[in-house]
Amino acid sequence: MLTVPAYFTDYCMKSYELTRLQIDIVNQQLNTATAASSVRVSEPTLNPFRSPIRKQDLQTAVPAFSNAVIFHLEYRRPVTLPEAAP
Repeated sequence: MLTVPAYFTDYCMKSYELTRLQIDIVNQQLNTATAASSVRVSEPTLNPFRSPIRKQDLQTAVPAFSNAVIFHLEYRRPVTLPEAAP
């Protein structure tokens, strides 16, 4: 399994939740088909490199910051059991 560091930023928690749900679905499909490694999404944190300019959502009038949250993928390798001695 390719384990490339992958970081994502977004302005709202909703995209994080959608990403986490999609990763869970993919993991379920992979684990059903094979004994593949699984991928997990880290907990979101406040992005220290975010844009300090506040935007206002035109539909809800709620303020938002671009790339306000950051999260990344965490890879877990499959557990291999030792072979039984003959």
